Amino acid sequence: MNRRALVESLRDNNIRIDTIIWLAANACSISDDLSDFLQHECEAATSVLGSEPPVLESELGDYLTELCRKGVNGYLVRVSIPVYTGKGGTTVQFSWGHTYTRWFYFEQWDETQVHDAAAAWEKELRDAATSKKSTR
Repeated sequence: MNRRALVESLRDNNIRIDTIIWLAANACSISDDLSDFLQHECEAATSVLGSEPPVLESELGDYLTELCRKGVNGYLVRVSIPVYTGKGGTTVQFSWGHTYTRWFYFEQWDETQVHDAAAAWEKELRDAATSKKSTR
């Protein structure tokens, strides 16, 4: 899929890429976005990075160094999708006023891989919304 098709697919499927963080580019100084992620989204960080981040901000540099030593120096990507409400059949209603967010980790930057992971998650949420309505 070419870049234009990827962008159209993201738009058509209500997928927003909120944040992209390249871990290796934070080796000399941790960005505010990475610091916020590690400090305020500990469960997501543990899930996608495979180890629990430290509680103290002063320990984040050592934590990142250890991740890089283990080969975890790729890309963190935060994806948002609006909350869907089933309306019957395959129809859903949504609003960007309420969103689901999820972090993904990719060892290498590949727009198609990012798109495919986000699209699979969006489909899972859309399918769950339509099946809730049909079981009521």
